[in-house]
Amino acid sequence: MATLFQSQPFDITVLANFQAWTGFIRTLFLTTGAWTQSSDTGQTNPTTVGSVPAGLIYEIYKASDTLAATTPIFVKVEYGQQSSRATIGITVGTGSNGTGTITGGGTRFLASATNSAGTGSTTGYDCIGSADSGSIRFLMWRNNPSASVPVFVAIEREKDSTGAATSNSITLYYAAYAADIGGGSQTQTVWRQQTILSTGAGGNVEPAFLTFQTCLGSAGLGANVAAVPTFHMPGYIACASLDVLIGKQNDWAEASTNSITHYGAAHNYYCTKLMQNLNLVGGLWYVGYQTNNIFTSSNSCLLFRYE
Repeated sequence: MATLFQSQPFDITVLANFQAWTGFIRTLFLTTGAWTQSSDTGQTNPTTVGSVPAGLIYEIYKASDTLAATTPIFVKVEYGQQSSRATIGITVGTGSNGTGTITGGGTRFLASATNSAGTGSTTGYDCIGSADSGSIRFLMWRNNPSASVPVFVAIEREKDSTGAATSNSITLYYAAYAADIGGGSQTQTVWRQQTILSTGAGGNVEPAFLTFQTCLGSAGLGANVAAVPTFHMPGYIACASLDVLIGKQNDWAEASTNSITHYGAAHNYYCTKLMQNLNLVGGLWYVGYQTNNIFTSSNSCLLFRYE
C-alpha cells in the first residue's frame, strides 16, 4: 500500500487544472494502487484531453489483487462538470459490458448531481489518498473554504475476523454534495454506504456510514481515545471495515495522521472534520427505544486509512 498527497484546484475553467485534479485520482488507481484499466470502448484519458469536457467523460479501473481473478472489482470513474462545478462520479460493480456500463453493480453517485457545490477556484487544496491493488481511499479538496466541496471515496473488500480481505462483498463509501442521482434538489453533503455482493447484487444504499458512536463530545475515557469502526453490511452486520473509522472532533486534530491499533496491528489514519454534515456520517440504532429512527452523532470526524 502507498499514499499520495497533492495540492489540486477545484476548477473546470482551465484545462491544465482539470487535467491536474483528474490526474490525481487516475494516478492513485493506476500507479499508487496498481489497479489496471479495463478494455471498454468509449473511455477518455482526462489528463490528455484537448479541452475541458462540457459534461462527463469516464475511465474504468479494475482491482488487481489476488482475489480479482475470481471476485473482480470494477470502478467506473466519471470526470467532468455538473452544475458548472468540478464533479466526480463513482459506480462500483463486478464487471462491465465492454462499452462503458458497469454490470453486477450498485448505484451511481455523482458529486453536485442536482446542485452546485461551493465556488470554483484555481487555488490548490489538499487531495489525500492511499491505495493498494484491491482497495482505495481518497479525499478531494479537503481544505476548500466551502465545507460542501470535499469529496470522499473509499472502496474495500469485506473483512473477516482477522482483518483480511474476503471474496464475499465489496463496500463503497461515498460522501459528496447532492450526490444522489434522481434524489431531488439536494442542497447538502450526503454520506452513503453501499454493499455489492460478489455475486453481482447491489445492496441498499445506506443513508449513513454504519457505525456505533457516542453522542458525547468526546469518546475518550482516561488515557483511552476511541476510533469507532464502520461495519460491512452484506445483508447482516459483518466485520468492521479496516479502512474507514469515525471519531469525535474533540479527540483528533484536523489534517493529522494517527497511528491506531485495529485488528491487532497499528495502522495510520488521516483525520478530517471539515466536511459538511459530519453529524450525519454515522447513525446510532437505539433498539427497543425507537426502532424506526436513526439518531445522528454530532461533532464527529472522519478517519480513513492512509498508509
